[in-house]
Amino acid sequence: MATLSQVELHKALYELITGVALANDAKITIYDVKDEPCLPITPTVFMVDGILYAVAIQEELDRFLPLHLFTITTDIMIHQVVDRVAVMMGKPMPFISVRCYALYTGEGQPENNTLRLSDVTARIPGDEELGVFEVVVKVIDTDFHCNSPAPSLSEGFWDCNCEESQFCPNSLNECLDCGAKRENMPNSRKNELYGYLISKIEAFRNTGITI
Repeated sequence: MATLSQVELHKALYELITGVALANDAKITIYDVKDEPCLPITPTVFMVDGILYAVAIQEELDRFLPLHLFTITTDIMIHQVVDRVAVMMGKPMPFISVRCYALYTGEGQPENNTLRLSDVTARIPGDEELGVFEVVVKVIDTDFHCNSPAPSLSEGFWDCNCEESQFCPNSLNECLDCGAKRENMPNSRKNELYGYLISKIEAFRNTGITI
């Protein structure tokens, strides 16, 4: 396939962060993220099965990333996800689970596997009995996934014979560009698929656009 569509790139991203391939008929909703000058990141945000995923590229881990992602996902839920008119008329607001990820692209291994909001916030003396509001960001080492010595195969993509991008989603039985048929081709190697995905995210990020 010459290029993967925005939806297909997000399906590959979902497989990278969760380890599970989306079904061909799975619905994925992609949200617009406002480019705010006061926020140092522009993450990719999408929803699958009622779960909102926020994914940010990090060359150096920002300990305030949980706060940034909380601010961005809250704005998206208020203005793009929740039907505010229905809520004002008494309809219960649907429960929305949010999961945050940092794709680490820096040198060496990341210092932490998670970033927590509680690590940069202080408790007020005397409020120990109150519960702690927490935002957790899971850190994924992209170098480990893209350069694995024993890469596994993707369950959601297969290889075609195109030069620019040899990845086709399982929703296609034949590549629209080179004519390769899925039944004759192997599933894509995860490390190659993820390497392509990270390069596309980086390319989009350098132009100020998220995938």
